[in-house]
Amino acid sequence: MKFIKEHKITSIVILVFVCVIVLLFMAWTIFFSKGGNPVYGNRLEGIEKVKVTDSEEDKISSELKKDKSVKDVDTNIAGRTLDIVITVDDDTLENNTVTIRDRDTMQQIKLNINELANYINERIKF
Repeated sequence: MKFIKEHKITSIVILVFVCVIVLLFMAWTIFFSKGGNPVYGNRLEGIEKVKVTDSEEDKISSELKKDKSVKDVDTNIAGRTLDIVITVDDDTLENNTVTIRDRDTMQQIKLNINELANYINERIKF
């Protein structure tokens, strides 16, 4: 206590410094730290096993482009008019099917690539 009484300004500066460090740490953990664990799991686990070749991608794109109602086909597209996700995976390479997930209902179905354009047409009808 004697030190604090003799060095009031130094004690206040040290106390303010410690408080600022604690507040910065708390702000960092609140705003920037995600806890180290992905919220939805590791979505890329096993991705190295799936080798989608350019020819497979071109095959799917060309099948979709045959339909006049499909405006554009792009990989990793961010904006979508139709809220579905088409997943190309091992099954695509083995038995020519893709998985389609509705983003609103989260329901999934498997379709043959040849049926993809018909499915999209049915979904966009008013």
